[in-house]
Amino acid sequence: MSSTFIRIFIVDDHKLFREGIELLLSSVEDVKVVGSFGTIRESLSALNEVRPDLILLDVHLPDGKGFSFHEKAVELYGEENLKVIYLTGDYGISHIYSAMRLEAMAYLDKTTGISQLLDAIRRADQGVRTLAPDLLKKFSRHGDISSDSIELSTRESEILNGLAMGLTTSELSELLNIAVPTIRTYMSRLYGKLGAANRAQAISKGFVQGLIKFEILNPRESKNRDTWELM
Repeated sequence: MSSTFIRIFIVDDHKLFREGIELLLSSVEDVKVVGSFGTIRESLSALNEVRPDLILLDVHLPDGKGFSFHEKAVELYGEENLKVIYLTGDYGISHIYSAMRLEAMAYLDKTTGISQLLDAIRRADQGVRTLAPDLLKKFSRHGDISSDSIELSTRESEILNGLAMGLTTSELSELLNIAVPTIRTYMSRLYGKLGAANRAQAISKGFVQGLIKFEILNPRESKNRDTWELM
C-alpha cells in the first residue's frame, strides 16, 4: 500500500449503490473512495489520473462486461499494481471463473455485509485473494464434494488448472506438447480421482479441494495470488 489508506475506485452502473458504498466507507479510517463511475468508458478515462489501489467492480455495465474493463485496465495501469474485487449480484460459475482467470482479488455478492467487504479489501491490499462462503455453494451444486484429500500428479494438476482456465483439449495438447488422446487419458484419470462426470464437476470439485492454483499454466507471475481463501 502506497499511502496511509487504501484508495478505492468504484465501477457500478447503479448510482444509488455507488453512493451507498461510498457513504459506508467514508467513516472507515484506512480506506478512501477516490473515484466512482458507472461505465467502462468513463472509468478508463479516469483510471490513470486517479491511480487507485483497488477497484470495486460490477460484472454488468451499460457498455460491456466488467471483465472487459478489467482486461483494459490491466493494460493501462499495469498488472503488478492493479487489484480488483468483483462486487456483483451475478454470481454465475462462469463469471467467477472469468474473474479468477483475470486474477481478481475477490468475488463478492452485493448482499455482502460491510464488515466482510472491508475484510476482503484489506486482504486484497495484502495480496490475499478471497471468496465469500455463500458463493462456494455454487460450486458444490455441480456434484457432491468429498472431504477426503485428493492427490494429483503434476500432469493431472496441469490439466485441471488448464480446464479451469477454459482451455480446450486441443489447446492443452499444444501447450503441454502431449498428444490429444493422451490428454483425454489424463482427463479420464483426473475425473475418476475427483469423482466427476464432466469438466464442470471436475473444476468445481478441484476448486473446493484447493487443487486449482492458477499459477501452473498462467503466464503471469503474481506473488501470493496463486490460491483463494474463504472469508
